[in-house]
Amino acid sequence: KLSHYFKGLDIFLTVISKEIVTIATVILTVFIVVILSASLMYTLEHKAQPEAFQDIPHAIWWAVVTMTTVGYGDVTPVTFAGRLLAGFIMLLGVGVVALPAGMLAARFGEEIQMRKDRMRTQVLHALEDGQIDDWEMIELEKTAHHLGIPLDSLNRLIDLHKVQRHHHSKCPHCGKKIETDSEELSR
Repeated sequence: KLSHYFKGLDIFLTVISKEIVTIATVILTVFIVVILSASLMYTLEHKAQPEAFQDIPHAIWWAVVTMTTVGYGDVTPVTFAGRLLAGFIMLLGVGVVALPAGMLAARFGEEIQMRKDRMRTQVLHALEDGQIDDWEMIELEKTAHHLGIPLDSLNRLIDLHKVQRHHHSKCPHCGKKIETDSEELSR
């Protein structure tokens, strides 16, 4: 229900629903990497630090903290192999967070562009006769509200297309009306 009041949340939920398979894949991959890295770290560090790496669940705690780059520092590897593995896991953790974040950011951009393109199409359709009447403006405002596009952006889009339409319909030198292909075809 919050998405009704916050259009940004609507875009967020739309993107999440479209990318749910990708998100589930990332979560599964992170889960597998955490279990594998915790098991390896337990194997490498248990003899050197039996109190820190008592069992695999303790190692899982370490792996989650390390992969999410929180790094509490309460448990750190002391063996060379353990530190080498920890460095690899830290780098992997940055990638695991950055990759889905980048994919979602790209999808957000695509979603916003799709909404703007849809709004642009509506504006061009409304301007086919050269003007926007009151009913068309009400419909454009409804569409803009539905798509989460602010009214000032809608008005700028309308003004831009009016200027472009006017610019292309008159000669820049003499001001005489230029007939377009669509006008000639309609005769």
